[in-house]
Amino acid sequence: SNFIKFRKTHIYIMETILIIGASGFLGKKLYSYFKDKYNIVGTYQKKIQNGLFYLDITDGTQVESFFKQHHPDIIIHTAAMSSPDSCEDQKELAEKINYHGVKYVVDACRKFSGKFIYTSTSYVFDGGKNKYSEKDELHPQNYYGKTKKRAEQEVKKLNDFVILRSEEHTSELQSHSFTSYAVFCSKKKTLSFLSLFPSFTIQFIS
Repeated sequence: SNFIKFRKTHIYIMETILIIGASGFLGKKLYSYFKDKYNIVGTYQKKIQNGLFYLDITDGTQVESFFKQHHPDIIIHTAAMSSPDSCEDQKELAEKINYHGVKYVVDACRKFSGKFIYTSTSYVFDGGKNKYSEKDELHPQNYYGKTKKRAEQEVKKLNDFVILRSEEHTSELQSHSFTSYAVFCSKKKTLSFLSLFPSFTIQFIS
């Protein structure tokens, strides 16, 4: 699964990073940031983009086959049905994408031993506080938040994972100035890619 790159007399192994949802807003930025630094594999489902691979995360067989082909070391999951209103109106589709899609990816990570980085949302909370920590109880108030909470519960069954909860404000995201909360379980305890977002608040749990 590793890509060997030669530079002068040095040989080093590049980890393969899979970005699921690389045609979306966040996924596209991460793909652009990493593409010259790592061996990158990006996916799309609706928004076709050159260099990306098609992947329907709601098809468990397709997800497993994709992992078997690419053997990613790190998986960054940014794909989601992220409009709260759309999730309320199309609950079955929201469940299919935001919960079952994540579960299929989690199953593949478990089978092929990849580190899973999952982008969640502050909507898993009830909005009663200005700032939350990873120790606060999850109490979503809308269906979008409920699907993300269920997905987080699946992610937490893995041995090696990261959960990033971001504020749902696009204008803040565009300025790279939004707050995120992370639950981090890893032996290495390194998240170098977060330098892309200098205002991330990271908290480590062993």
